[in-house]
Amino acid sequence: MLKILLLLLFYVYAVADNVYFLPTNKNEALNKIITSISNAKQNINIAMYSFKNKTIAKKLAKIANKNISINIILDSKALNKKSRLHYLSNQKNIKTYTLQGAKRKNNKYYKMHSKYIIIDNKIVIFGSTNYSNDSFSGNYEVVYISNKKDIIEKFNTDFNNMIQVSRRYK
Repeated sequence: MLKILLLLLFYVYAVADNVYFLPTNKNEALNKIITSISNAKQNINIAMYSFKNKTIAKKLAKIANKNISINIILDSKALNKKSRLHYLSNQKNIKTYTLQGAKRKNNKYYKMHSKYIIIDNKIVIFGSTNYSNDSFSGNYEVVYISNKKDIIEKFNTDFNNMIQVSRRYK
């Protein structure tokens, strides 16, 4: 009976949603993101406004070498010399895309400002955090992790809609 109770408690804890407030929980949040990426078995889909974090980029490159399919969409205006999209676009099994937001009346565009990662259609990590050094250093941010199927399905729908209108980066 004790074994069943312990297994039940482990299961409840393992599937429970988690929330991290940065900068207070910055190390825990980053470690959870890295661990979740490391445990991927099939695919990772990322929609991120800005992506400048070397640690996360290197982990994605490493996991891609294990035949994990990775798709990354970044805002087209967020590309600069610090963006990791250039590095990631040259990695095996990683497809990179850019997307601009809807057109404004003045012929300018809104932003693709989403910030989430879907791992194996089992976990979604989202919040206010860009994958930048500032986000995991001192910014006040929030990271929310969920493995609720109905939430993940909504993020998958959103990602699939965005990738349909994205441009392949490389």
